[in-house]
Amino acid sequence: MIFPWYQPELAQLASRLERQTLHHAPLILGPNGLGKSEFAEALCELILCHRPVAGHPCGQCQSCQLIQAQTHPDKHHITTENLSIGVDSIRQGIDKLQGSAQLSQNKVLLLTDGQRMTTAAANALLKTLEEPTNNTYIIITATSAHSLLPTVLSRCEKLVLALPDPQKIQNWLRDEY
Repeated sequence: MIFPWYQPELAQLASRLERQTLHHAPLILGPNGLGKSEFAEALCELILCHRPVAGHPCGQCQSCQLIQAQTHPDKHHITTENLSIGVDSIRQGIDKLQGSAQLSQNKVLLLTDGQRMTTAAANALLKTLEEPTNNTYIIITATSAHSLLPTVLSRCEKLVLALPDPQKIQNWLRDEY
């Protein structure tokens, strides 16, 4: 579930996905605690859903059910509890993108905290960013564009999640809690 103030950005990406104009490598930028991971997960669900409804995953198809069970064969996630994401992790993620999708028409690699990639890891990702396989999306989250190699940045479409208006947050908190 993403924060309501980011729904317009997700709706725009959903529209582009429907028109088949969504960039293969969206880079979601913003400070920690802003909701980047949730936004990226929602985008993954949308990309893999078989029957999206009004820019949202249907929640009912086999793909959505597998995502909810965290067992979708075409969704791959790279993250780490360590200080860095190494080249082996990136290579393993890229290997999972080779070939055709097993269930969905699309394949997704979600790279959380892309700013943690080592230089070797970022360089390993470059070829796939330059020449992605068909129906492949690589979604990267990061705290800052400055923390990524310029060659990676140039191959991604940047989406900066801005801090919401404090009044919107207060209203949402009041309504939710």
